[in-house]
Amino acid sequence: MKVLGLSFVRNAEARLPAALDSMAVYCDQICAVDDRSTDRTGDILRAHPAVSNVFTVDPELSGDPWYIPES
Repeated sequence: MKVLGLSFVRNAEARLPAALDSMAVYCDQICAVDDRSTDRTGDILRAHPAVSNVFTVDPELSGDPWYIPES
């Protein structure tokens, strides 16, 4: 059995490396949705060895703080 981690992130530059490292302990792969970050979040996601896919929300879809709400 393989474990896939999924994370929705936005402007998580400060916390993201540690979070991805923690997920990598338990997950065979990590997929991430970058919800229109304006910091280095996307770069960090693409550079992490455990992240296999990064999906980016198109900024033109919505002006709300989160296109995909945490709730």
